[in-house]
Amino acid sequence: MSRLVCLLLLLLGAGVDARAQAPAPPARPEITLSRDSARQFFGTYEFEPRFQMRIFSQNGQLFAQRLGDSDKFRLFAARPGLFFLKTMPAELEFVRAASGQYETLLLHQGGRDKTARRIQAQPLELYDEVLQLDTQLYQAYNQQQLAAFMAYFSPQLEFYHDQTGLTTYQDNVQRFKENFAKPAPLRRELVPGSLEVYPIAGFGAIEIGTHRFYQPEKGQPDKLVGEPHFLHVWQHKGGKWLITRIVSYDH
Repeated sequence: MSRLVCLLLLLLGAGVDARAQAPAPPARPEITLSRDSARQFFGTYEFEPRFQMRIFSQNGQLFAQRLGDSDKFRLFAARPGLFFLKTMPAELEFVRAASGQYETLLLHQGGRDKTARRIQAQPLELYDEVLQLDTQLYQAYNQQQLAAFMAYFSPQLEFYHDQTGLTTYQDNVQRFKENFAKPAPLRRELVPGSLEVYPIAGFGAIEIGTHRFYQPEKGQPDKLVGEPHFLHVWQHKGGKWLITRIVSYDH
């Protein structure tokens, strides 16, 4: 049983054995929502101070994920605003506020309800733009294209690393040049569902997330060597996005 499902059961006071005892939910009809339609539900919802849930899409599918957890579960639309799980008999219902925005999330299960309030709505267009920048940045990294990779960084870059301290743009040109020259350089992946994007008024955006680094091994699956958290400060100036600050931690 996933940690997230256990937490949902505990929120409703059902206990972690409830899922094993409950019958599998019956098959039910579902509808297809476009990503543009699903965007209105994206964001972070808080059931309790230590239990916040992110709603997001990945590969055209809608997911819910507890913040700080690697587990996620897929949501299926019964109708716009009402979603169900196929792994347990539970529903998530999004409720509009007077403003017309979805500000409340209701968890329905076993005749009981639990309410979450929306504490962060993703700035969707900015989110998409920064996600694309992240994809392009690390595509260059994975292909060891030094010039293309460093083109995303400001000459005034400050890179704060919990193990190596503060480094500059020139420090990192040399650092990545040496890393890319290794026989088996690392490969990076963004952890799905970990990305957060927040605007900085008059400047750009903050990108927060978790990524994984893999060491290729001949004849073997790539070996996971690290899963640190990161924060990128992007500046948007003259139609161009550049990273001015990086914080990398929890190595």
